[in-house]
Amino acid sequence: MAPWDDVLSCSVLLGFAALTIASTNASATLHRGPGGLRPISSPQAIFREAIKDHGHIRLDNRPFGWATVLFGLSIPPFIDIKRAHARPVYATMDARICPTAKDIVVYILPVVVTQYFMGVLVQLRHTTFLRTALLPIMLWLAWRAVSAPDFSCGKHEDAQANSAFVGCVLIVFARATVWAMVQEPYVRDNVPKSEPTGVPMAFWNAWDLLINLRGISWNWSRGIHVARPSFEASSRARFLVHAITRTLFYTLARGVFMEAIRSFSPNFNSWRGDSIFDHSLPVVPRYLRALEIWYLSIWLTYFAIQIVYYSLAIVCTIVFFQHPRQWPPFFDKPWLSTSLSKFWGRRWHQMFRFAFVSWGGVPLKHLFGRPGGVMGTFLASGIFHIIEYRDIGRGGNSVIQLGFFVLNAVGVLLERAWFKKVGRPVTGAYGRIWTFSWLALCGIPVVDQ
Repeated sequence: MAPWDDVLSCSVLLGFAALTIASTNASATLHRGPGGLRPISSPQAIFREAIKDHGHIRLDNRPFGWATVLFGLSIPPFIDIKRAHARPVYATMDARICPTAKDIVVYILPVVVTQYFMGVLVQLRHTTFLRTALLPIMLWLAWRAVSAPDFSCGKHEDAQANSAFVGCVLIVFARATVWAMVQEPYVRDNVPKSEPTGVPMAFWNAWDLLINLRGISWNWSRGIHVARPSFEASSRARFLVHAITRTLFYTLARGVFMEAIRSFSPNFNSWRGDSIFDHSLPVVPRYLRALEIWYLSIWLTYFAIQIVYYSLAIVCTIVFFQHPRQWPPFFDKPWLSTSLSKFWGRRWHQMFRFAFVSWGGVPLKHLFGRPGGVMGTFLASGIFHIIEYRDIGRGGNSVIQLGFFVLNAVGVLLERAWFKKVGRPVTGAYGRIWTFSWLALCGIPVVDQ
């Protein structure tokens, strides 16, 4: 290692040790009882309190409690000790805290800071050992972050906020895992090819790396499809006008489609929801009604993602002076897809593609070849979405949710088998009918959940 590598390694490790101790002390181990919050002094006391409530694990917002159960006593965190009934403890909103500014600093800021420094290190040579050493710290901090705050503040109608937060933390840890294991440094296009990335430039580029999930302008993004913009924004001002207009349009469209869905049942206005199947109707109208609600739900998802994307583009263009070319279209007109392969591999958003391929596709590809890679990628995506749904507090049937992704992997593999058999890919009008019929067949039960 170069001399500065030793200094940087020692400084970062000492800094994160101090950060971990400080954040742990700040989140004093408390127990939420009938009389309010009271401190718990020892790991043994933490465990006693954890199983006191009829044998249930009740760890509230105690990071040392999780460490005791997970590492000291080796009890799986999703197991109810008395009934052996699987349930994600962190999804019980009554055992979590409505986050304040202090809680954001205590629980969430350490995750962001850790990922930021890993983003710096992954650009520098001879930092593999340090990145690997930071990974378990990242895991522990990520678990703390999703175990304590309740962004719905006990309101079931706002539980989607928890789902979005848990999804973000999962992706953060998935990316950190990949960063810890890469051998070649990441390089952005603002670094000369003949020179390694310097430390100051690595600190600057790390901000872009944190939010750049598709690797635009980075050397690690090979294989990720990026849609061409419908027009070239020659200036930031023109791009901001375009982004603001799109955000307003998608917000209005989302509201219209939301009201259209709610018109099918008064129970859709409640967080408890309702089945999309009206069993008082004959079979054909019943399934046509379900198909219409599924169709509207897909567009609702599309609009919601676009709102978040363009809002983030506006902020980053103004605050970080990013160029419009760093914010190409998020989708590539998915309604024009003529195959499942094109829908999932090119036209639907590719935001999490790198993480899902790295976590699921690559390992299973080594074991089972290309079909294993396809199935592993969809399995990783399915597990990610199940965890997201569970944090809403309802969840649904995990078999149905995972089955949606498994069946889509099967559909992609069937398309490849067709190509090998007849020598031409699925395309044209028949391909479009096949694609959206398969998506509807697999997706309607998920929407019903």
